[in-house]
Amino acid sequence: MLEERRSNVSGQRVRVANQLHAVLPELVAGGAPRQISAGSASALLRSVRPANAVEQCRKQLARHLVKDLKALDSSLVDIEKRMAEAVTEIGSRLCEIDGVAAVTAARLIGRTGPASRFRNEHAFAAYVGTAPIEIASGDQSHHRSHDRAIAGSTPQST
Repeated sequence: MLEERRSNVSGQRVRVANQLHAVLPELVAGGAPRQISAGSASALLRSVRPANAVEQCRKQLARHLVKDLKALDSSLVDIEKRMAEAVTEIGSRLCEIDGVAAVTAARLIGRTGPASRFRNEHAFAAYVGTAPIEIASGDQSHHRSHDRAIAGSTPQST
C-alpha cells in the first residue's frame, strides 16, 4: 500500500512541477531549471516584481504550486521513512543487497509477499518471470530468460 501511495504522490509531484514550469517562464526570463525544487522555485519567485494584475495572479499561482510541491516532498519523505521502518520491522535482509534500498525492498515485498510463501528460489524466479528456460534446437541448447520467451523476442545484435 505504501508503494502505491508513493507512486501516486510521486506522480502528483511531477504534475505540480510541470505546472510550475509552465507558469515560471511568464514571470522569470528563461523559466526555472529542469530539476526544480520548492526552495529553488521560492528563490526565483522572491526576485519577481509583478508589474500588473496578471503577473500578480501568476506569481500567486506559482506560490500555491510551490506550497503544494513542499507538501508533496514532505509526504514522499514520510512515506519512504515508513517504508524503511516496515522493511526493518519484518526483518528483511533485502537491503543488504547492493543497490537495494528500503523503497525497492518494500516494493518487492509488497508485490510478491513474504519469501516463505515460495517452495524455493526457483519457484520465486518463475513467479517473477526471471527463471531461465531451456531453448533447444537439434543438438544445441541454451537458456534465456522466461520473460523474453513469453514475449517471443530474441536478443538484438548491435
